[in-house]
Amino acid sequence: MKKEYTISTLKANIIGVPIFILALVIVWIPYRVLWNLSSRDIVTAIYNSNLHFTVIIPAIIILAVLHELLHAAGWMLNSDAGWKDIKFGVVWKLLTPYVHLRIPISAHGHRISIALPGIVLGIIPALSGIIFGSGVIAFIGAVMTGASGGDLIVFWMMRSIPPSKMVQDHPTKAGFTLIDDGK
Repeated sequence: MKKEYTISTLKANIIGVPIFILALVIVWIPYRVLWNLSSRDIVTAIYNSNLHFTVIIPAIIILAVLHELLHAAGWMLNSDAGWKDIKFGVVWKLLTPYVHLRIPISAHGHRISIALPGIVLGIIPALSGIIFGSGVIAFIGAVMTGASGGDLIVFWMMRSIPPSKMVQDHPTKAGFTLIDDGK
């Protein structure tokens, strides 16, 4: 018996907005406290860091591509998947890049693959920026953590799925289908 655990990409993006804001706040507060800076100091430092649109837009595109590549790498490292089993795309009306695994994977492997971009591009840079006093790196980490909101939603949907069960990434929605319920 199969069971679908999905939400629409639009709904994932809407739910992702508060997650995005929360990620910014969670990084902002310890950075301010640790480095004894006012919010104005931080905004001024980011503004003066040469992060202009000529840098920001390409950086966002590169980081979005890296985010999806990290999902793919996670799938390939945690299953028998190869490049032929992975599809990349963009939902243009929502400006949302995606990657889809066409073959089943263990719930454990899927969890790792879902979490990988948020950890590598989000949490690690955010913590590094906080620890070493780089507002720009902390900000990028916060943004990429927030941008992983959809992944966090899918990760949450997987909370009751045992690690050994097989799941299939959904081709058009955020989520997966449990293909091995073992009942």
